Amino acid sequence: MNFLPIDFPDPRILEGGVRRLQVQVGANTQERTCIVSSSGSVYELGRMLKEAIYGQVHSGCTLELVAENMYRRTTRLVAVKIISRARLAQLSGTTQEDPIKEIAALQFVGNNHPNVMGQIECISDVNHYYSVMNFSNGGELYDLVDANGKLTEEQARHYFAQMLDGLGYLQSIGVCHRDMSLENMLVTRDGNCKIIDLGMSLRCPVSEDGTFLPIPPQGACGKRNYISPESLANNAPFIGPLVDIWALGVILFILLTGVPPVETSSQLDPRFRLICSGGLRQMLLQWNIHISEEAMDLLQKILQGNPNDRLTIAEMRAHPWMNP
Repeated sequence: MNFLPIDFPDPRILEGGVRRLQVQVGANTQERTCIVSSSGSVYELGRMLKEAIYGQVHSGCTLELVAENMYRRTTRLVAVKIISRARLAQLSGTTQEDPIKEIAALQFVGNNHPNVMGQIECISDVNHYYSVMNFSNGGELYDLVDANGKLTEEQARHYFAQMLDGLGYLQSIGVCHRDMSLENMLVTRDGNCKIIDLGMSLRCPVSEDGTFLPIPPQGACGKRNYISPESLANNAPFIGPLVDIWALGVILFILLTGVPPVETSSQLDPRFRLICSGGLRQMLLQWNIHISEEAMDLLQKILQGNPNDRLTIAEMRAHPWMNP
């Protein structure tokens, strides 16, 4: 028997909009572009960080009122995802990403865990939605790996442990991410890691004893190198969190080696076939890539073609590589 995903609760979206306000900047007063919420919160809109499918992501900070019509910056930095209503209507039904569902998921997840990025609040006007989140000042984990080629095992272990904690929290509230990747991990300069981007997430059905229940195929979902074999095949019921476990194995593989383990998780990919037959160690030796035996053992036990054979989060935490 299959069970459908559960809808996230409707998001709370506050009225507001963009205004030019007087902001104290050092000894000067400047007119700055700000987002004002009906909750009373005010955010200065800073530089654009990146383009997104439905708009842009900007840096920003929270402002506080110091005198009539005068604000000053606080130390609380934010990121603001600006979602175009026109773009949303134009792309409706054409992509797997659903910004409104992501807003609902971010609010459902909340800011209750240090390794998962929730939402501070969502504001809307006639043209845009403004999704306000905490800002991570270290960029994407992808950039860190790209700059260094790969991480040391100690560094990889540090970030991987935080991913396990974040993903464990998502599982504890019944959420499957479905798009885990290095690009969807933000880091801070002090070494904290946060899972972001819940636009493809699902709220999974759970039995009375806490077991995740199978759901019908929901489409091949995720980035090409990270997508799990059952999600790519998209022809049978699947257990949501096991999709994330596969992607977590791909992330760890890239952290340790600098390259993805497979092009696609398909029988057409010889690397996938080799890994699924227990040949991950053989493949790394052929590539002249040297990591510890414990790391190879952990990767082999995560990257299992059969979802039910993959390690659980508890088993990964208990693995010798995680406890040197």
